[in-house]
Amino acid sequence: RQLYRQLLRWAAERGLPRPAFQTAYEYLGQLQEKLPAHHETLQHVTRQYVNSRYGHVTPSVQEMEQLKRSWHLLKHQHLRQ
Repeated sequence: RQLYRQLLRWAAERGLPRPAFQTAYEYLGQLQEKLPAHHETLQHVTRQYVNSRYGHVTPSVQEMEQLKRSWHLLKHQHLRQ
């Protein structure tokens, strides 16, 4: 969940805040529209957040490492674009 909150802050700082009324998947669509090069990473982070938050599924150590790598790539690739 912490990683998703980082994504929300990062996106808001770039002019893409998530309105309170919007679901995580609705927001995902908005992000993917604005950041199409990061479609898969955004989908992965959102899916893991929803599973953790609403499905009460704790990601495995491997899933957490993959999420961290995905998040790192998104931030750094976006800076280069």
